[in-house]
Amino acid sequence: MSDPSQAYADFIIQAVRFTRISRYPVVAGYTALLYEFLIVFDQEYRLIYKSQWTLLKFLYLACRFIPITLWPVNIFTFMNEHTRQACQPLVVFFSLSFAPFLALPQCVYVLRAWSITGRKTSLLAIFSSCLAAYLGIVLWASTDDLRVIEAGFNTFGKAGCYRGSYRHQNPFARSIFAGIVLDFIVATIMMIYYYLTIRGSRGRLGRLVLKQDMFFFPFMLALNAWAAIMFLSPIRFLDGIVFTSVFVTSNILTCRFILQLRGLSSPTEHTELIRLSGVVRRDLGPASAMPNFERSNRASIALPVANLEPVPSHSHVSNV
Repeated sequence: MSDPSQAYADFIIQAVRFTRISRYPVVAGYTALLYEFLIVFDQEYRLIYKSQWTLLKFLYLACRFIPITLWPVNIFTFMNEHTRQACQPLVVFFSLSFAPFLALPQCVYVLRAWSITGRKTSLLAIFSSCLAAYLGIVLWASTDDLRVIEAGFNTFGKAGCYRGSYRHQNPFARSIFAGIVLDFIVATIMMIYYYLTIRGSRGRLGRLVLKQDMFFFPFMLALNAWAAIMFLSPIRFLDGIVFTSVFVTSNILTCRFILQLRGLSSPTEHTELIRLSGVVRRDLGPASAMPNFERSNRASIALPVANLEPVPSHSHVSNV
């Protein structure tokens, strides 16, 4: 027969190892959020903070700062040792805080799609219906089964705070599947719109949107599918990695995409000078193939490029 004391010691060692695996990614996720905020702060200041207030700007700032504000509370919930009584309100706050983590990137994504596709009323009805259904699933996933897992307290007296019996993983998996469906619908509508309109994929905006969607949708599809499968599996010690991967990555990518679109609609003077110089060089041709008097005349034409004003941005992306 096996030694009960040895079996208990093995259980303690395994529990500590699984706890560390679950906790470290939570801290790493917050580090990634802060790092991303710092490296794009100059772009945000110029393209977001100094712009006029719109719904998309409000959602962008919420998508940026709500995770930075709430994530330390989640670190405190996971990393510190708490009593059973102290854990209940922390678990409730932890569960509800993930609603904006899931919802905000999708709200920004849908509003971005509606702005890019010409703000059509018919598309607004489709986007709004899909988004409302998704938000309902997220709200259900965030409020279903808010009990505290008892195992750690029964063994150690104090433990990190974790939500539920494991039944709550199923609603989270369904909310992620719902996000996959919403992303697919929005991406499909945008691609069809750009292939059927005059702007198409040949303009700079069209190319950027298609490039973003061709990267964003397959990447998030794979990530969300993996997360949903993990939530439905009995493997619990990887929950920290799953939560961090899905919530942090989606927020970072969403903010990056909006910055790219704002940068295209509000280019800097340096960016426009580079673009205009390239247009002039392409139109005038290589100087080495021309006689000296032609090179002189064409050089005099190219000199005023530095004084050209930036081209006005397209009206359909001015509010993106």
